[in-house]
Amino acid sequence: MTTRRKLTTEIKAGETLVIGDVRITLERKSGQAARLLIDAQDGTEIHTPRSKRDSLARRSASPFSQEP
Repeated sequence: MTTRRKLTTEIKAGETLVIGDVRITLERKSGQAARLLIDAQDGTEIHTPRSKRDSLARRSASPFSQEP
């Protein structure tokens, strides 16, 4: 079994969190939404809630799509 690490931290706008080779900067926060800048090497997979929703929407809009 793989051990996973978790971290809870608070950062302010303009601050950067570094995880391995990935830099995550909080650009701005408004209410419950935050704008993050993610700086990662080419080939690094980045998945966001929005990209998952958009992917599902494209699949369901296709007349040839099949449910998994």
